[in-house]
Formats: sequence, C-alpha cells, structure tokens
Amino acid sequence: MPAISNLRHMPLTVGLTCIAVLIGLSESFASTLEIHLQGQFGTLQLLSCHLSHWSWEHLFWDVGMFVVLGAICERSAPRAFYAVVLGSALLIPLCVMFSRPEIDTYRGLSGVDTAVFALLVSLAVLKSRAIHDATGFAVFGSMFCLLWCKIGFEFWSGGLLFVQELNFQPLPIAHAVGAILGSSIAVAYFGRLMLIHESSALEKLSIEHKI
Repeated sequence: MPAISNLRHMPLTVGLTCIAVLIGLSESFASTLEIHLQGQFGTLQLLSCHLSHWSWEHLFWDVGMFVVLGAICERSAPRAFYAVVLGSALLIPLCVMFSRPEIDTYRGLSGVDTAVFALLVSLAVLKSRAIHDATGFAVFGSMFCLLWCKIGFEFWSGGLLFVQELNFQPLPIAHAVGAILGSSIAVAYFGRLMLIHESSALEKLSIEHKI
C-alpha cells in the first residue's frame, strides 16, 4: 500500500512511462506519433513524439532515466517539474527543426530527461549555496559540469554516451536545449521560493516587533 500511495504523488511520471512502454510495443503506432518536422504538425505531435522511440534499447534508457528523475522531482518540486516537462516537450522539436533542417523525424524522451536532470541538479546547487553547504555545492556543481561535458562529447563525437545500438541520428542539440531550459526554470523557481521565504520572515519579524 505505501508503494501505491507513493505512485499517487507522481501521476505524470507514471502516466507518461506507461504510455511510452505501450507505444513501444507497436512500431506502427510509434510511427504515427512521431513528428515530421518538414511537414505540417500540431501540438499533439510536439508532445507525442517524445513518447515514441527507435528501439527497445532507446526506450529502456530514456524511460528508465525519466522514471528515476521524475520520481524525485515530481514529489519535491511538482510545479517546476510540470513546467520543465511541458516546456521542453514543446520547445525541443522546434529547436531541432530550425537548427537541423535536414532532420525529418524526431522521437525520444532524452531531451526531456536532460531538462529534468538539469532542473534537479540546478535546484540542489542553488539550495546548497543558500544554506552554505560547501560539500553539496561541490558535488552537485560537479554533476552539472559533467552534464555539459556529456553534451559536449555528443556534439564532438556525433554519437551518444549510453545508447550503443544506433539506428537513428543523435541530436545533442535536443539535450542542450533541455539543459538550458531545466536550469532556467530551476533559477526562476528557486528565486520565487526565496522571495516567499523572505517575505514570510519579514512579516513575522514585523508582527513580533509590534507585539
């Protein structure tokens, strides 16, 4: 029962994971949900293309990472998580279309995964800095740097670090866009939290002063 209760706190993670796995069972279904960047497409294709994958290995890495990251972020910072998932899902295919005009189709959750990872690590870095946790700042700051090292390797090598069975064109631009978006939303979200915290502290101080 505790496990079921935990799942209730991450509906988007569970829902998208189940849909991605079901889509992976049928290549014909996956092909209807991919986005054709050189043709006409709508909001549905912008969202559904991330849940389609090119192989089971591709699906395993993308969905596995999304489950782990989503389980953490959706429970700890749900509003920021939802904003990152929706924002990256809409923005990434458009950025791929304009930066790589030769690419016709797009599939995969890896760009969204990168955005959520950047959100998680950036929030950890900001929190560590705010509470003067030098160890946490160093650890999570290193993870953030390693993320960009991975993206840089993908641009340089033209391959991917984890998926080895490549029957598709790697698109590190999708990961770069996801990392920038996730970090940006983390800064905005954390800034809002700090503003609320400072306002509450000032209000409390004012009340105590009057008393």
